Amino acid sequence: MNDEPTPDVHELTPLIEMLGTRDWRAVAEAHRALLAAGQEGVAAVLAGLTHPNPRVRRGCAGFLDHHGTDSCVPGLVRALLTDPVANVRREAVHSLACDRCKESPLEADAVQLLLDRIESDPSYKVRREAIFGLARQTPDDRARPVLRRVLADESEHPEVRKMARHVLRLLDPRFRAEMDALARAYPAAPERV
Repeated sequence: MNDEPTPDVHELTPLIEMLGTRDWRAVAEAHRALLAAGQEGVAAVLAGLTHPNPRVRRGCAGFLDHHGTDSCVPGLVRALLTDPVANVRREAVHSLACDRCKESPLEADAVQLLLDRIESDPSYKVRREAIFGLARQTPDDRARPVLRRVLADESEHPEVRKMARHVLRLLDPRFRAEMDALARAYPAAPERV
């Protein structure tokens, strides 16, 4: 039996604040210590999603990209929908969409959350990250019309359109065939001498 006292969430606050530093060594040290704290460490990270410093909130969302479980989804969704800082929302989008880094995939309907961000987030960086996140999900028919609307309506940010085109090619065989036909219709570039 372990006789060590369980750390209190407030005792872990300095580690949470280290997640917001620019020193990657300090961030790595905080990750190790929070993981060693077990469920209390994860609880502290979830509490850190409401920290007054946006860099700390972003660091907490980044921690959950690798160590998040289904119990973390409500906190990430809250950050995704309500955080005033785009970089925090973007990191929350990534954490919810990326199962590659986690021990087991999250059970949340990530596709619907991503589609909501694509259609309503004011930050083009968050929208672009959400579109990229769709490429990591199982193909879903709900994504196609949204991505087609992005291609039709997005005029301010070409990188959002480019990402939508790329992901739509992955998810929609008909769109891929249309793009391939267009590419074949263009004359070949003249050879350089």
